[in-house]
Amino acid sequence: PPVYVDINYMYHRHLAPVYGMETWHGTPMLVLELLEGGTLAQRIEKGPLSPLETVDLGIAMAEALAQLHASDILHRDIKPSNIGYTRDNVPKLMDFGIARVAFDLRRDQILGSLAVEDDLLPPTGVWNQSPSSISLSKHLVGTLSYLSPEALNGETPDASFDLWGLSIVLYECMLGRKVFTGADAKQIM
Repeated sequence: PPVYVDINYMYHRHLAPVYGMETWHGTPMLVLELLEGGTLAQRIEKGPLSPLETVDLGIAMAEALAQLHASDILHRDIKPSNIGYTRDNVPKLMDFGIARVAFDLRRDQILGSLAVEDDLLPPTGVWNQSPSSISLSKHLVGTLSYLSPEALNGETPDASFDLWGLSIVLYECMLGRKVFTGADAKQIM
């Protein structure tokens, strides 16, 4: 069963508040603040952000992550589509669907039962093996293009995983496009 993280007690200007958890036709959903300014992904599609916008965004998201990490919560899916903007252009980190308390992740690692997610990929070391010899001994959680090398190697998640994702996001803001792309998972890795 999924573990839900209650971040409502941690108000921060750059964290989208979670107003509730609902189930609709058997699908769990988080009810978040309406962010009328769109997402960072939509902004990057239009071209690079200015250096000042990128630095301001980096500071805002680093502060939001510091708040989460101080409470031992890992977001685990930092990417442009998970950063939204209010109508007043305030950036907010959103989508806590796979966020977990770090203690739970360490416990799961010890017990050998990492959470199963929809998109499972083996650690990078297996990409040199033949497809028939690959066994899924580790589960990756998040979006492949934003996973740290440590995450790809199946290490226990920590705050550095979120910071890596934020670094890639900020680099993409300056480029105006994705950094890691490819036709398949192996090419992206």
